[in-house]
Amino acid sequence: MTGSRALPPKPFSVPFAAISIVDRNRTWFKSAFGFTGLQEIPREDSPCSSAITSGEAYIVEDAPEDVRLRYQVYVTGTLGLRFYVGMPLVSSDGNKLGVLCVCDTVAHAADPDKVAVLSDLAKIVVDELELRLAARRLGLETSLRLDAQAGAATAVAAALVEASLRRVLVVIPAAA
Repeated sequence: MTGSRALPPKPFSVPFAAISIVDRNRTWFKSAFGFTGLQEIPREDSPCSSAITSGEAYIVEDAPEDVRLRYQVYVTGTLGLRFYVGMPLVSSDGNKLGVLCVCDTVAHAADPDKVAVLSDLAKIVVDELELRLAARRLGLETSLRLDAQAGAATAVAAALVEASLRRVLVVIPAAA
């Protein structure tokens, strides 16, 4: 995801962007731009938790004034989050995986054209995740197939060695 990491902040001109994976208890960051040392946070502290359930662009133009986020630690704490746009990452089979988001400490309006760009980028992120999963599965299947072939080859080689040894033992008379 290294290539994706630099893309989201540019069209939005914001200092923070992240690709997050959201599970039952936490939000963890597959990639983050502008955040230092951020790897995972409890789900209840994450705006991504609300964004993933929205099913569409989750836009907060001024977080302290927005009832959905005003009490979250990243709004009330030292980060002072004010602006947040999150786009759910939804797999081709409909699973909500996480969120591609951009954030700022300054409130401002979300430009619909830029939100559309974020939506397109979210689709690219999902495509990349699914391609990695497919490659991993293919690699595992290939590895299993090669292991099976190697096992079969080893069995054939063992049978040939055993048959050769029997021929040699027949040729060499037993010691009297």
